[in-house]
Amino acid sequence: MMMKLAMTVLLLLSVCVVSRATAAANPPFSITVNGAKIGINEAGGAAPDTEKAIADELASESEDLYAESAADRRAKEAIIHDKEARKADAARARTADYKRKAIALEHQLEADKQMHDKQLAAEKEKTREEERVLAAHDASLKAQLRKEEQHIKDIIQAEDEEAAEEEQAQIEEQAARKKEQQLKRKEEKEVKEIMNERAAKCAGRPSPPVVPPCEDPASSFIDGTASRMSMRGMRSHKKSLAP
Repeated sequence: MMMKLAMTVLLLLSVCVVSRATAAANPPFSITVNGAKIGINEAGGAAPDTEKAIADELASESEDLYAESAADRRAKEAIIHDKEARKADAARARTADYKRKAIALEHQLEADKQMHDKQLAAEKEKTREEERVLAAHDASLKAQLRKEEQHIKDIIQAEDEEAAEEEQAQIEEQAARKKEQQLKRKEEKEVKEIMNERAAKCAGRPSPPVVPPCEDPASSFIDGTASRMSMRGMRSHKKSLAP
């Protein structure tokens, strides 16, 4: 529009210059510019009404150009505003989408955290249960071990007591044998003396009418010794059977 206004001004200036150059040779005439009739006087200048018409025309053109410029400006501003509005809408949409995605991601992270916490709690509970089972098993093994140790101690003590009893029994048996040997020698000596006495008495008698048979001292000694040995053997057998 500014270009059009400049061209119109240049055209009018050209007309004035040409009219002044040809004023001496040409009578007064008029021209029409953009629908306006412009008169040229004899001196080559425009008439007073013509100058007013030119001023009005220029004013009208200026107003039209200003109006068109304002309309263009408003259109451009509207286009710019529309673009900015679209950009703002797009930005708000992107921001809202980002917020939705962020909220969804936050919810997902929270759900994952809760799931992880639940799994961790379950694992901890499982570990505690396994520790309790292991502790109970360990206590049971320790109790069984103590029981077996006590049983072994009891067996060793019983074996020691049995060995001591056997040793004491052997000592007593040796003492009894020694005493029996002493008694046997004493009884043999007494038997010999009795037999010698009886032999001497029997030899000094002429003919005894009825003499009861002499009791054999050796037989009586053997029977008594066997009886004592039998009783001692029974006691030793009972001790061996005792728990």
